[in-house]
Amino acid sequence: MRGLLKKDLKSLAQQGRVGVLLLVFYAVLFALGGNEMGSSPLMGMMAMLSVLFPITALSYDEKAHWDRYALTMPISRNMLVGAKYLLSLLISLLCALLSLAAGLLSGASPLGDALLLSWVMAGVALFLAAITYPIYFKLGVEKARFVFMAVFLTPTILLLILQQMNVTLPSGGGVQIEHILPFLPLAALALFAASYLLSCRIYAKKEF
Repeated sequence: MRGLLKKDLKSLAQQGRVGVLLLVFYAVLFALGGNEMGSSPLMGMMAMLSVLFPITALSYDEKAHWDRYALTMPISRNMLVGAKYLLSLLISLLCALLSLAAGLLSGASPLGDALLLSWVMAGVALFLAAITYPIYFKLGVEKARFVFMAVFLTPTILLLILQQMNVTLPSGGGVQIEHILPFLPLAALALFAASYLLSCRIYAKKEF
């Protein structure tokens, strides 16, 4: 597993430099003007990069026909799937730590709020990965890109349509969002584990 993880990290080295520069740029920008710009751009950027890096590794593997070669060695299919999920965990943790450091340096949020934001950001990243991985393992990177775009653009399009129709969403009366936010990453982690099992089943039936 460690060798597979090193392989993915090396294949992402060049792409990773661009991503790290983007992360550092947003982190510095947030640290310098966190009170004015808020944390949403930084959180969104980090969550998306947490998903895009592992998907990029999958794309490299597909172009190089890595899976066909790897299965000739004493490597199980579950290990190949697990390496990608482990990569997502590590990148999500790195992005969460970076967002925490940026939040503390900016002085925009106290320690408790900064920890909560980083915790939620990691949960969002794991949630996105849990949804996308089975699709990519089932369809392949090229075909799954269209599904990926449809899945994540549909809610945005629906919200825009509702706004144009002047439809107001119900608010208040229930459990306040700040009370459930700390538990959302735990739900995302459970979904992430279920997604791994599903991806293993999909990958076990795949032919190369």
